[in-house]
Amino acid sequence: MAVRRIRYKEDQPGRMAPYPGSPYMPFGAFVMSPRMQGLVTKVTLDMSVVARALSPDSADDGRQSKPRYKDSFKVTVGSVVKIKGLKRVTSNLGNTADHAAAIEFGSGEGSTDAEDRPQGGGNLPFRVLGRTGRAFGDFHE
Repeated sequence: MAVRRIRYKEDQPGRMAPYPGSPYMPFGAFVMSPRMQGLVTKVTLDMSVVARALSPDSADDGRQSKPRYKDSFKVTVGSVVKIKGLKRVTSNLGNTADHAAAIEFGSGEGSTDAEDRPQGGGNLPFRVLGRTGRAFGDFHE
């Protein structure tokens, strides 16, 4: 059995070209590659499935002209972010329903910082996107 020595050379932030004699792309190029963007988007699509499962149910009696909160999740390619000098690809999960803020943060009585609503009633915050992020690991720089 032959012993092989490997010398590790740390990537310089932002380096996109391979080192001389190396068949591999540097880490900075890998995290910006279409392959990595595909993986990040796939994970975000998986998150949208969890978000739908955590979403509150509303009656779909066929009279609604607008889509339900549960059916309004959208995954988009995000902007590039820089973490410790290296650029990274991102993907975003959001909800396009008109009442998304009320579902996420609540309205009326029962929420933490609610004011009384003139029409009465209210709903508690469900924090669907926050709970989904926590289930997949919350990142803070």
